Amino acid sequence: MAKKQNIDVSPSGDNWQVKKHNASRASKVFKTQKQAIEYGRELAKKNKSELYIKNRKGQVRDANSYGKDPHPPEG
Repeated sequence: MAKKQNIDVSPSGDNWQVKKHNASRASKVFKTQKQAIEYGRELAKKNKSELYIKNRKGQVRDANSYGKDPHPPEG
């Protein structure tokens, strides 16, 4: 089974980029964070992976899981 690729939305200069975690190049670059989040969410849902949204300082401000989470949640 292929390892799932988590998705990062992060700033890139005056723009926002969407890329697979630890990738060297962005999948796509957007003018607004909102556009980047929408595209990143689509990718994460398609890949059943995690979406990490970072602020301008590079800190994770939000994270969402679109994978196979246990139900009910453990713990």
